[in-house]
Amino acid sequence: MDLIVEAAGATDPGKQRKRNEDQFLIARLETGFTVEASSVPVDSLGVQRKPLGTLLVVSDGMGGRAAGDVASALAVSTVRRALDSVMRYRSDDKGRLQKLEEGFRRAFDRADAALNEVADKRPDGIRLGATLTALYIEEGRGYLAHVGDSRCYLAREGELHQLTADDTIAAELARAGVISKDQADRHRGRFVLTHSIGSEGPRDLRVAVVELKAGDRLLLTSDGCHGTVPHDAIAGAVREGSAAEVAQRLVGLANEAGGPDNVTALCAIVREKPAP
Repeated sequence: MDLIVEAAGATDPGKQRKRNEDQFLIARLETGFTVEASSVPVDSLGVQRKPLGTLLVVSDGMGGRAAGDVASALAVSTVRRALDSVMRYRSDDKGRLQKLEEGFRRAFDRADAALNEVADKRPDGIRLGATLTALYIEEGRGYLAHVGDSRCYLAREGELHQLTADDTIAAELARAGVISKDQADRHRGRFVLTHSIGSEGPRDLRVAVVELKAGDRLLLTSDGCHGTVPHDAIAGAVREGSAAEVAQRLVGLANEAGGPDNVTALCAIVREKPAP
């Protein structure tokens, strides 16, 4: 079954922040030429652009850091450039995953280096930091790489599943069994990142593979969304409507709840490709 992806995103500073330090990207990778000019009728040239995949990225400039909007923009743009050639590579399933893992790791490392290079030139010595969640969808599979506390969700058959694990002190305490998940949701350590782009120390980046089917809906959100809108409300918001409507609905829910932080939501809907 051939699948297509409808994707859209929305972002907003929120009700209590003057500057939006969230950034997002939705990019479609295609093969083939785009004819800009020709004396030959375009129809007779046999030019066809074939869609290869869809890349979705969310980055949140770390709160309390200088130039968070610069950090997140640099993270997104660096990852997009680094992934471009990798995404055009085709191989068997096993080779494809290995190539994408290497590509994501290299892209995240380059984003990390880019932020550190800018920070090293700052006279005040303040470091730059950002979360980074990237999802690449092609041929019925999603390839997911993640650092920080921005999230990716899968909505399937009425259930909402969180695909990423937050890199925060609270989340790590919960995974270790020291506190419960409910306690983690209220713990002050939920705002303290243990890993991010631009941070010091080792980072174990893993690429998760998600098998997709028609009807699946994927969300990428910054913590201004999932940290403000309850899980059940997110599940309800994603259930109906176009990708653009879902993204706008989630941003609206966060702002209705007080909008304490910048808020970003991306939605991708997987559909069966219509018959020609």
